[in-house]
Amino acid sequence: MLLKIKKNKDFLKIYSTGKLYHSKAAFLYALKTDTDSNTRIGISSSKKIKNAVTRNLLRRRTFEILRKLEFKPGFDLVFLIKKRAEIISFYELGKEIINAAESACVLKDKT
Repeated sequence: MLLKIKKNKDFLKIYSTGKLYHSKAAFLYALKTDTDSNTRIGISSSKKIKNAVTRNLLRRRTFEILRKLEFKPGFDLVFLIKKRAEIISFYELGKEIINAAESACVLKDKT
């Protein structure tokens, strides 16, 4: 089960102290927490994506991709969706998000 990050102060803390990873379609800010609690996920989209409907669509797609992944416990993650995500397919967006998560080493091992 994924817990969502909803408070602005939590987003700001992760932006300022978390480590940045990036792919062609998204930035990932990862912050290791002190506890081994569930991983919390926040999704934001760039204001460069002018249409609010498109921004919300990309956030929903991103959450659906993340819902199917298994994360290591004890992380706070914020995915910032780039403008490039508008023009790529759902499949390509999924690959880009998975690449960013793998580079941050936040996914559980498949063994």
